[in-house]
Amino acid sequence: MIKTHSQSAGPRPLFPVKTTDSIEKELSMATRPLIWIGLIAVLLSACGTVRPFGASFESAKYNQILNPDARKNLKPATGFDGHAAELTLKKYREDFERPAPEPVYTFSLSPIGGR
Repeated sequence: MIKTHSQSAGPRPLFPVKTTDSIEKELSMATRPLIWIGLIAVLLSACGTVRPFGASFESAKYNQILNPDARKNLKPATGFDGHAAELTLKKYREDFERPAPEPVYTFSLSPIGGR
């Protein structure tokens, strides 16, 4: 006798639901240690990375120094006459006597690439 759809117990599910017992049976004794080793390796690898904090600052500072060994040279600087030095210091000090200009704020409501 041939079973028809109406005589069967119901449609078979496309993806059968596995119980925890069947999952535990699938994980054999050989695969469990590999899972633990992999998990421990992943967790320990996160601890092994140390980012060099401040390296970007130190690199930028070093790249802006013209002569890194200049601090070893204790000879006075030459080539800057007294009159020019006096005018430079006077202008430098006057810049701090004036109050800073008020900032100008602008707010635009034009569309992007507007006409």
